Amino acid sequence: MNRSVITLGVVVLAVLSVSGLAGVAVEGTLGVDASQPAPTESVEASSATTPHTDSVSPDTPRSEKTAAVVTQSTEAPSTPEAVQPTPTDSGTDIDTARLEDRLVAAINDRRGNPIANDAFDGSLSDETKTGQKLSAMAGNHSERMAAQGSASPIANGSDTTDRYAAAGLSEQCRLRHEGNAYIRPVTDLELVTSVDPNGANATRTANAVADHWFDLSGPRDTLYVANANHIGVGAATADGVVYITVNLC
Repeated sequence: MNRSVITLGVVVLAVLSVSGLAGVAVEGTLGVDASQPAPTESVEASSATTPHTDSVSPDTPRSEKTAAVVTQSTEAPSTPEAVQPTPTDSGTDIDTARLEDRLVAAINDRRGNPIANDAFDGSLSDETKTGQKLSAMAGNHSERMAAQGSASPIANGSDTTDRYAAAGLSEQCRLRHEGNAYIRPVTDLELVTSVDPNGANATRTANAVADHWFDLSGPRDTLYVANANHIGVGAATADGVVYITVNLC
């Protein structure tokens, strides 16, 4: 399994497992076996520091921090973008509900990007009954990751397969791979990570996570899964770190 870490401003120790945004450090498991449009906001590129190889408003804008994306040598660094803070999306304590909404929007924006070679029209919804089940499942897992202090597909003795079964989604979420060649295991449908916002707001943090995932082949394949229609995102915090789970169906 590939392992990678995005560090944006500061590095927080943990492991990213798969398959950037100014002032944000992203870490954790970004793996397929860990596994609406958002309001228009001002975006300006931030300067990137030299990547470190290891192993993810107010009316007056806050000063931008330097950003670095850390990956293994096999993965190209992503380019974080600075998103302007807004009066409802700023402050030291990140708004996890807003982060969840922004991450859904960021994922759908990238899925529908006409410039991307493998983009396609197919938004994922978290407002359906299935989406709500996925969101509850993702939120519970993020709370457990926060309690244990690390991002992992396993928390409190429960893994991805256990969670889909407990939510009654094991059969419903048996998605066919492209070409209907085989059924994807539900472990292909979950991504987890942890993020140290380092003062960044929910929008900037969500974009950092989405940028990193779409820059890596494993998470990108999960997020581009053609037969998925539903998404659930859960976020929880502990000691200044945000733990994030994404589930598809």
